Amino acid sequence: MKKLTFLLIMALLLSVTALPAVSSLAESPAPDFTAADQYGQVWTLSQLRGRAVLLHLWTTWYAWCDRDLQELEAFYRESGMNQGDVVVLGVASPEGRDSATATEIAGFLAKRGVTCPVLMDTTGVIYGQLAPADLPATYFVSPAGVLLGYAPGAAERLTLMNLATIAKGN
Repeated sequence: MKKLTFLLIMALLLSVTALPAVSSLAESPAPDFTAADQYGQVWTLSQLRGRAVLLHLWTTWYAWCDRDLQELEAFYRESGMNQGDVVVLGVASPEGRDSATATEIAGFLAKRGVTCPVLMDTTGVIYGQLAPADLPATYFVSPAGVLLGYAPGAAERLTLMNLATIAKGN
């Protein structure tokens, strides 16, 4: 009986941890930042007010992050390539959390056909303000500029769609 109870508890714990989590950040104002993407376009978070923003933090050295980029790219295209009410931005940390340079990261993205803008956090300000415990992680910001929370782990398209819906509704 004890063994059966233990197995049931373990199965329950494993099923709960396998679900995509959405963690609250107490709905605080999103920290503002400015960074250029792989194309040289400069983005400032506060200038995106009025639109929901998904920030996907990742790194080149982690295999899940590599797979996530394909999901991020697909969602970016499906959601209107940042022309609608949702802005999708990747965030990389050249020579910080990632040992690759900004040029190497841009080549990494081009080789994989990723056209979604990826901010190059060369100063560490974005990663420092958001402080992800682990990568990948997707943060979501409401049109009012409120940091609503984040989803740690893999960025599945369904999770990205749900995050965008939550962010648009706030």
